[in-house]
Amino acid sequence: MNLDSLAYEENYQKNLDFWETAWQRVSKAVNTPPDFEYVKNIPALLKKYEIKSAIDLACGSGWLAFMLAEAGFKALGVDISESAIKLADGVKKDLYQSNIDAEFQAQDILTMKLEQKYDVAIINASFEHFDLERAKLLLKNVKNSLNKPGYIYGVYDQVGFGNKGEFIELEDGTKQYHDQYRDGMFLRSFSDEELRGIFKELDLEIIEWDYVDNNSRSVLVKA
Repeated sequence: MNLDSLAYEENYQKNLDFWETAWQRVSKAVNTPPDFEYVKNIPALLKKYEIKSAIDLACGSGWLAFMLAEAGFKALGVDISESAIKLADGVKKDLYQSNIDAEFQAQDILTMKLEQKYDVAIINASFEHFDLERAKLLLKNVKNSLNKPGYIYGVYDQVGFGNKGEFIELEDGTKQYHDQYRDGMFLRSFSDEELRGIFKELDLEIIEWDYVDNNSRSVLVKA
């Protein structure tokens, strides 16, 4: 299937709608970074490879983009939800008086088009909200948004799915929920073998691979 047919197929559109609905429920942004060791280490990891600019994919209300900007990086946060971006812009205005090098855009990260290129794209605990084919297309599109050399840093969670009655299973094993609070949401657990296979298929060189909090995979690849 091509990008256009995958991007706007009905099941995927329901997934996108879920995220907007979820963020509409949030009245106040929480911008304190989670207390995970890997989060604290992200700025040092990026500086190790002389990275100066970063895209925060599925940025939500922007805590990671703000953390990176505070550490001296040029940061762009991208999220499908206009409500999430509104929260991030509000934090920038209210907390930083807009004097911080962090910008935010409402776009689908699967099909996003940016006016300039960045050194790294960060996928923090959001890759699992794509099915297999769209996950590959996401990484292909992200590569086109990077400088040369460019990097992709991802934290890929091992996820649990809950009760079978809460979701349907798509052809590739991705779960799509239909309960009250997650209606439309995609969730997929990528194995180590799948991740390594995707990186190899897309000619992404694994630079660092670590297991972090709750056995998630912290992976830096070179594009």
